[in-house]
Parts: sequence; C-alpha cells; structure tokens
Amino acid sequence: MMFPKAPKPVRLKGVALQRLRLAVFERDGYRCAGAVNGERCNKPVTWANGHMHHVISKGKLGPGDVMSNLITLCWSCHAKEHVRPLFRWIRETA
Repeated sequence: MMFPKAPKPVRLKGVALQRLRLAVFERDGYRCAGAVNGERCNKPVTWANGHMHHVISKGKLGPGDVMSNLITLCWSCHAKEHVRPLFRWIRETA
C-alpha cells in the first residue's frame, strides 16, 4: 500500500522571508504573542529586537514559513520556547 507523500514545507529566503516577517509583526501589532504565567507577554517589539517564531518547528516537519505557523516573540519569550524542549529532553533521557 502506498501512502501519499506529505506536502513539502514552505521555505522562504531573502526578501520574501523579510516581507513575511513584516506581515507577522504587523498582524501581531508589533507585540510579543508569548505567554508569561498564563497571560500574553504583550511586550512591544521592533524590527531590531523582535523574533519570528515557528509554532510547529521546521525540524518537526511543520508547515514552514506560512502566516498561520508564525508568531511574534520578544527575545526572552523566544529563548524560553527553545530552552523548554531541551530541558524536557534532558529530563526524559536522564
């Protein structure tokens, strides 16, 4: 039995990726969409200090660089998003 191939994730580069980042920031009102203690962080972000985060990571074969898979995060919330899986992995493998 043949299984259908999963669609390839969208991967943008250069100007197209920068335009998408701008669209994500504008959609989120240049505010962090991360959560702190169960509430939205809502810190203001700029082009210089804001991060575009993939909700489903590219490494887990998420849909990639599409609006529905991206949110705006401040530096500290983005760092927490990437540290949390590391701690989970350490706990599970110890």
